[in-house]
Amino acid sequence: MYYCLNKEKDIHEKLNHSRFYIQRSSSLIRFGNYFFYGKQSDSARYYYEKALSALKGKNHRFEVDALIGLGNVYHERNKDKEALAYYLKSVECSKKMIPGNVIMPMKG
Repeated sequence: MYYCLNKEKDIHEKLNHSRFYIQRSSSLIRFGNYFFYGKQSDSARYYYEKALSALKGKNHRFEVDALIGLGNVYHERNKDKEALAYYLKSVECSKKMIPGNVIMPMKG
């Protein structure tokens, strides 16, 4: 999996054009997830932060994923105050994208 992520990262770096911010940020979040679940929280934090940087000012839903990832990193480190701040930031970000509806109701 790491090999595939690295190849994807190489492609996105070569296409380092502002139009590709969605693909680039998605790739960075996947790297963050890979390192988070591999218990490498420093690397995970690095990639989540790079994803946020790539998404800055774009108001894209992947920003929520990166913020939740950072919250998870801090929660894993028992830094619950920082984790909560990122989780709350993700909720606020989510509200901007889906006004008045943070969690979509399930139809059933």
